Amino acid sequence: MLWEQGEAAEFAVTSPEDDHLLGSLGLHTFDWELRSVSVGYWVVASERGRGVATRALRLGVRWAFESLGLRAVGLVTMVGNTASERVAAKAGLCMVEEIPSYKHPLAPDRRHHVKRWELRGTGHGCSPLTRPLVK
Repeated sequence: MLWEQGEAAEFAVTSPEDDHLLGSLGLHTFDWELRSVSVGYWVVASERGRGVATRALRLGVRWAFESLGLRAVGLVTMVGNTASERVAAKAGLCMVEEIPSYKHPLAPDRRHHVKRWELRGTGHGCSPLTRPLVK
């Protein structure tokens, strides 16, 4: 339903061998004018450390650029979550700023200390957009 409204795209990440659930990848907060999207992911605890999140993020980013024609993908990680920071870096995103009091759209009553990451489409590198993908 959210996809039909142009608001989000959620994907199950499954094992190619037996289709068991490894995690999830979601693209949300589409900005069709700016041609950008924010991405989030999670991995089942028993599957962490095997490259699942990195592969899923790379595929999601490629789909956003190639199939949707988007120009930028953004991600936030909690400061201190080194595993997610490694995933972002390995997937090609660049850390563009640290936000000490970030208000997540899904939990607006709480503030978090986060790092904001971005990747721009082919030929645009990692310089941040004029308007941030996430606030």
